[in-house]
Amino acid sequence: MIKDTRLDPDELLRKIQKEEQKEISGRLKVFFGMVAGVGKTYAMLNAARGLKKEGVDVVVGYIETHGRKETEELLEGLEILPRKKIEHREIEFEEMDIDSILRRKPEVVLVDEFAHTNIPGSRHVKRYQDVIEILNHSINVFTTLNVQHLESQVESVEKNTSVKIRETIPDSILDMADEIVLIDLSPDDLRKRLQEGKVYVPEKANLAGDYFFKKENLTFLRETALNYTARHVNVALDSEKFREKILVSIGSNPNSYSLLRYAKRLAYERNGELFAIYNQTRENLTKENLSQLEKNLSFARELGCEILYAADEDTAEAILRISGQKSITRVVIEKSDTNWWWRWNSTASKLARIPSNFELCLVPYSFISGEESVLNRFLRTSSGGKQYLTSLTLILLATCISLFLEPIAGYWSISLLYLFFVSGIGSFFPKDLRYLQDYCPEFSGIFYSFHPDILFYREVGRRTYVWRFSFYIYHHRKCYF
Repeated sequence: MIKDTRLDPDELLRKIQKEEQKEISGRLKVFFGMVAGVGKTYAMLNAARGLKKEGVDVVVGYIETHGRKETEELLEGLEILPRKKIEHREIEFEEMDIDSILRRKPEVVLVDEFAHTNIPGSRHVKRYQDVIEILNHSINVFTTLNVQHLESQVESVEKNTSVKIRETIPDSILDMADEIVLIDLSPDDLRKRLQEGKVYVPEKANLAGDYFFKKENLTFLRETALNYTARHVNVALDSEKFREKILVSIGSNPNSYSLLRYAKRLAYERNGELFAIYNQTRENLTKENLSQLEKNLSFARELGCEILYAADEDTAEAILRISGQKSITRVVIEKSDTNWWWRWNSTASKLARIPSNFELCLVPYSFISGEESVLNRFLRTSSGGKQYLTSLTLILLATCISLFLEPIAGYWSISLLYLFFVSGIGSFFPKDLRYLQDYCPEFSGIFYSFHPDILFYREVGRRTYVWRFSFYIYHHRKCYF
């Protein structure tokens, strides 16, 4: 049988349109860094001054100096276009004037803060949309961006820094960049600049140094920026036939957002191409589900996914069929945390049982939802007093259950109940409670697990109970030390 090696018509059309767009649009150069203050704007202005010396027509569309003297000095000698004034809630703001740039039509325009959200009443909601319009008029753009504003990195940054990221930019927009210049600075040097007032004003600098600009946060952000830039370079250099192809399954579930972010990060780590599949089954979706589905599909496009649609009876069959057609090497799917019967019939379980040519990546529901189990939330408390109270309450509960079950279950069953309690409780409480939990169950266990009609000293003499008590203490200490 002769294999059909012809290109898919839709794929061929996309490639032609992409090449045509490159020919008519301007070039985008992004000065990329881990956080504010590393010198992105400074480097961009230096590059612009170098071009101006070479005779290139360079203008400033929008620059935010943040009161930094070094940045203001670099603006001298550059043509600065007027900004557009917009009134919002009786306050006057200044935004970049797109029309002024298009009328001036320079060779290169400088636009700071790529992820900025424009004031309501502006032509576009986001500044990157302003930049796209400028690029479409064959004007080259230099801009700046921090790694935490990338949509695929937001969740990871928020978890590691405990700081909410409010302004984001789709990864697909950065993928459009013709050149990414990494501006790197060590965390120690950046914190020194912060203390010297070269990043923010003194009042704001002190607050930033205690929170977002902590050394561990800066180290994480620096590593993220370095890895992202390296992967971006590798993707540009790699031949398409050697690139890994990653497929993520999405639906009307709100968790698809986190699943897509995870898949996007995986695609960059593997220098891969990302696809998203939605299988439309006969299940009727509510208005809320349809709205969430549209949001998920739109978000997938923002991340640069190629959307694939299917209408198979079973989602697992759709994934297998599409994977064969697109030569998928890795499938990312949510692992259900429901009961065992639903897990057995889930898409993830079916794919795991069927032989395939791709690697299956199961992402736990708790990982992508960020939710803890009820037990974890109950036992993980911040107050030491609450922890002691919870621990004593659980010990008392185990003892009461032992009293109730002893006539029915017998001594050995009660001992096993205490062993189960000891083994489980050590997984949730911090080490500073181990002494309380070490001895209370042991002494209450000794008292209640012996027959009430026999004196304590006579029963301890029996080798059976001595062995049991020794094993209990040994096992308990193994759980904690």
